Amino acid sequence: MIPLGFRIASEVAPVLGRKPLLVSRPMVTSFLAIVFLSMAVWAHHLLTVGMSIVLETFFMAMSVLVAIPTDVEFFKGIATARGDRSVSGCP
Repeated sequence: MIPLGFRIASEVAPVLGRKPLLVSRPMVTSFLAIVFLSMAVWAHHLLTVGMSIVLETFFMAMSVLVAIPTDVEFFKGIATARGDRSVSGCP
């Protein structure tokens, strides 16, 4: 549900703010990364079922790694709202 909200926000915010979406390719890439990493995160709710420590470590690492593309989405959204071209890599 959260990735869907990110995509809706990244489509609606530039329209309402009357500013172009800055660097849409990294936003799409980070969205896809969130989708695929979140498929590997589902078991972090199952810590009481007796998984091995290796599996627990894997799911814990996936839970932390999903924060990276989420931050990309968040900061690109802030840059779009500000209209700041310096963070977009565009001249």
